[in-house]
Amino acid sequence: LRLALGSHLHEIRGLVHTNLVTAGTLAIHYGAQLVSSWIRCGELVAYGQTTGSLTIGGRAWYHGHGETVGEVHCGHLIVARGAKRVFHQRIFAMAADIDGELHGDLCCAGRLRVPRGAMIDGDVLAGQVVLEAGGRINGSVGTLPAVLRPGAPLAATARALLHNFAQDEDDR
Repeated sequence: LRLALGSHLHEIRGLVHTNLVTAGTLAIHYGAQLVSSWIRCGELVAYGQTTGSLTIGGRAWYHGHGETVGEVHCGHLIVARGAKRVFHQRIFAMAADIDGELHGDLCCAGRLRVPRGAMIDGDVLAGQVVLEAGGRINGSVGTLPAVLRPGAPLAATARALLHNFAQDEDDR
């Protein structure tokens, strides 16, 4: 099943099995679970769980406690204060603000911000890391100049990040 939608709000409640394409916002409510092969949306607001490859053109807001199984590609990753999110596959983002807890590996083409009280438990590769006093990263941290110019397609950026992440791991 493939669901193609226009550009407005789409809400997931309960257990839903579908692939999804929308230019709008996808909201996954607390306790909900979206299971798919792939999802493409303009923006994501997730309180619940997702299974499947996610491509989010804009912001991916993660709240509450939950898990994501499948690669995540997004413009701007945001883990809200108080959130505890587990990502089972690598996350690729153009920029990231981690105000809560992120458990998983993160590749960020641009700026990654980890403020006081926030924590990443996993390996990080970013163009720039802003680790504020009281913020934590439990894992290896690598920095490199921005991989691609702003406005580059997410898929091309993810491939470049993955290539650089693999080189970084080979250098250890």
